[in-house]
Amino acid sequence: MWGRQGIKVLYTHLKIWAQDFVKSFSDIWTVLTKGTKAGDAIIDGVKADAFSRQNYLNGRYELGKKLDIGVVEEEFPTSLPARIPILGRLFRAAEVAYEAGAIRLRLDVADEIYNLAEQA
Repeated sequence: MWGRQGIKVLYTHLKIWAQDFVKSFSDIWTVLTKGTKAGDAIIDGVKADAFSRQNYLNGRYELGKKLDIGVVEEEFPTSLPARIPILGRLFRAAEVAYEAGAIRLRLDVADEIYNLAEQA
């Protein structure tokens, strides 16, 4: 996520990219130490944050229907590897970090662009 889809954000919004990148490692650590149910809680928390932001409540995120919130990420077409006893937790941690990071990055960049547009 961070070197592929997020690379343009790294070039244009370094501060946002760095903050969300660090949060993804926190998500990985939480899933590894507390289990897969903690991963579900992280995803739910990120989605709750998205739905409670002012720009979502104003309808800006839905305007062009281009800001994907709460969709299944294309990198993980199946969750079968998460059922492997020890390696499954690593897979789930990567999946949570990817999905939560993608949603956070989209929201933070959109908020930043909307703020710049309002100032202009």
